Amino acid sequence: MKEIRKRKYITYNETLNAELQILGFKRKDDRWFVREFNDTEQRIGFSHATYSEKHVKYYAIHVHLVYPKIQKIIDTLGVLIFAGFGVEIGYLMPENKYYEWRITETDSDSSVEKIVINMVSNIQKYVIPYIEKYSTINRIIKGLEKSELKSISNDKYLLPILYYLEGDKEHAIRYVEQTFLRMHKTHPNRDVELVQNIYGEKAATLRKNKNYYCYKDFVEKFTKFVRDDTGDTERRG
Repeated sequence: MKEIRKRKYITYNETLNAELQILGFKRKDDRWFVREFNDTEQRIGFSHATYSEKHVKYYAIHVHLVYPKIQKIIDTLGVLIFAGFGVEIGYLMPENKYYEWRITETDSDSSVEKIVINMVSNIQKYVIPYIEKYSTINRIIKGLEKSELKSISNDKYLLPILYYLEGDKEHAIRYVEQTFLRMHKTHPNRDVELVQNIYGEKAATLRKNKNYYCYKDFVEKFTKFVRDDTGDTERRG
């Protein structure tokens, strides 16, 4: 079984494991390598596709930054939000597009090793500086505020939690209230909601905007959480 997994997943490659271990990463499973660094859990993942080609795998490298302190608050709120962000390595490289490495079953061991070394080289050159740059609460706040992280779609959830973690409760509440107000002004279901409030939910039917209602739920729970915080909560630990 182990030999089968070695052939199926590149994460079992000895050179890859050795090189990433030097960088502080340990293999977590068939796909991910993980390390803890400052305020983050940093993940480097390897996925593959065949695109209907036989005996061929196209490998992509994915990078995730997860913030345990954010995750702790998300768990408390009981909402489904990713406590961080991710990016494919190609978008960190000069090409700025999805990037893959092609490996075939007929490639020699030396050819595969060269590909693996190239993967590691690109991780060292592009991934490590990126994940270390955004490894602290203060730095990720600056990155989000300046829109440096273009791949992020959950910033409206992350930023208020980050403000709270930095001890700025007023900024946290003001941010979610203003963000929700902007969403509400462009919300396509407003007229339907008015009709339903008067005549009942069955009076008008329109598919709900999931993004809007998820954020509405988050705002309600997060605002209560912050206002209920008497100051005894240990935000940073």
